[in-house]
Amino acid sequence: MRRRRKGSMSELLPASRTEDVEPNHALPCWLVVDRYPETLERIYQLEPSPQLAYLFHETKYASLEEYSPLVVRIERGSALWHAYSQQQDTAVSQGVLIMSEETEQAVLKHLRQRLELHFYGYRKALFRFYDPCIAGVFFSADSTIDRWLGPLERVVWFGGTWVQIAEHGKRWYSCVGQPHQQRTEEQYKDEEPYKLSPSQEKAMENFVLVQAVWRKWTKQNRARESSEENITYFAQRVLAAMRLEPPPEHLQKVLEIFLTLTPGKWLAGVSELPAVNRLQEIERRAENTSQSKTRSFTV
Repeated sequence: MRRRRKGSMSELLPASRTEDVEPNHALPCWLVVDRYPETLERIYQLEPSPQLAYLFHETKYASLEEYSPLVVRIERGSALWHAYSQQQDTAVSQGVLIMSEETEQAVLKHLRQRLELHFYGYRKALFRFYDPCIAGVFFSADSTIDRWLGPLERVVWFGGTWVQIAEHGKRWYSCVGQPHQQRTEEQYKDEEPYKLSPSQEKAMENFVLVQAVWRKWTKQNRARESSEENITYFAQRVLAAMRLEPPPEHLQKVLEIFLTLTPGKWLAGVSELPAVNRLQEIERRAENTSQSKTRSFTV
C-alpha cells in the first residue's frame, strides 16, 4: 500500500520483498552501509573488485575515515545484492539502498551534503541516515522530504519503526521521490543543511528516548537484541505507550512500566485524561494491579 505524504510528491512504500519496493525500470543502485570491523573484508569476499567510496571522504568528518560508512555500487543479482536482501549477513545488512539516475559523483556529493542536519533551531548533528533504524524513523515521519532526497529517486531499507514492527512485523520500505525528469534545477543545486520539520524532530526525539529504554532493558534482562521474540515483545509495548501519547518527558517511564506489567484493561480511560496526568494515573493503577496480583498469590 502506497502512502502519499502531505505537501510532497514522495511516497512511502512497504513490501514483504525487495522486488516489490523496486521501480519498474532498473535504476543504478548503491549500498550505503555502516562500517563494522568485518564489513570491508566481507564486501571483498562477496565482490572481488567492488566499486566503493568512503562516505566521510572530503567532508568535515574526513579525519574519521577509518570509521566511515561505505558507499558501494551494487548490481541486482550479485552476491552482495543477495547478501543484503536476505538480511542474514550482519556485516553488510546494516545499511540502506540508494537509487538514482544521476552519476556516482553526483550521488556521492549529495549524500555527503546530507551528512549534517539542523534541528531545534541551529543545533547540528551528524545524520546517520544509512542506519536502517534511523532511516525508518526519518522517512516515515509525515513531512516533506523531497528536498532531502534531491537527485535521489528511491531509498530502500529493511525493518521499520517500533510501531511499524508492532503492527506489521519487519518488512521492506522504500521512500520514493520524484521521477528524474520532474525534478527542478534547485533540487540539484541545494547545498544548504537539511533542517528537521517539527514532526521529524518529534519522531527522532521519541526514537532516542525509546532506544535508551531498549538498551537498558536488553542489558538488565540479558536479552539478545537480534532476537525476533524480544523485538516483537518490546515493539508491542512501544505501540501501547505511543497510543497513550504521553509527553516526551514521560514516555520512558510509561514504557518501563509496560515492560513489567502487560498493558490491558487496567488502562481503560487513561487516554481520556489530560496528557500531563496520564503517567501519574498509570503509576497508580500499575501499583494497585501489582498489589492485587501479589495478594492473589499469597491467599
